[in-house]
Amino acid sequence: MEETKTEILNIANELKNSTKKLCRQLQKKPAVESNQNQVRNHKRALITTVGSVGEEMESELTFSNFTKNIEAQIAESHRYEMLKKQEKTLTTDIDETTKNYKKMQNEFTREQDENTKEMTELKRQKNEAQVEKDLHIQYLERQIQGAQSCEDRLHKKQETEL
Repeated sequence: MEETKTEILNIANELKNSTKKLCRQLQKKPAVESNQNQVRNHKRALITTVGSVGEEMESELTFSNFTKNIEAQIAESHRYEMLKKQEKTLTTDIDETTKNYKKMQNEFTREQDENTKEMTELKRQKNEAQVEKDLHIQYLERQIQGAQSCEDRLHKKQETEL
């Protein structure tokens, strides 16, 4: 008898929780037609459940089938809760992976920009060195030509003197 009262209390609590859940869902989803369909389905399920419990209690004086049915629904509910937790974990993993990807992409872009700047600077230095080398070679060529010209004049002078 006490087990029956406990089971009835458990069922009442489950129905109460189910009703709370439905009310929360109705508050979240103000779509009236959809909510009315959910309410009708919930009422039908409750009526069917209460009817089957009544029939079972009248015929067998126990409600073990109802208890099994409730336990199966609870197990199903727990399975959905586990799936929700898993979904939440996977969503967190996806977010973390996305953040890491963006971070790595930003680092790559930054590194690429630094490399581009460094290459530009090295090209500029190379060009400066090339210009400086060309000018230095020009200077040395002119210096040599000047020295050669000076030598040539000295030789011409000596020739004319002789």
